[in-house]
Amino acid sequence: MRAYFDFFKDEGYNTARAIVREYDNYPVQQWRMMFLTMADQLAEFDGELDDEEEMAKLDVEVLDKDAAIRDKRS
Repeated sequence: MRAYFDFFKDEGYNTARAIVREYDNYPVQQWRMMFLTMADQLAEFDGELDDEEEMAKLDVEVLDKDAAIRDKRS
């Protein structure tokens, strides 16, 4: 929650960045995907993901992984 709320401060997102790095290789895929999504958002804020096609590709990848997680639960 601290990482999420850090997005509302607009002070460089240092807390979010530290937490995302800490959970970069978290063993539970569902949780890791949430932190990777935050990392993508931080990269966008930094101007690293300017291209709309690149962002759309990342969105498709996240949706595919989410679908795979849901399928495993069924």
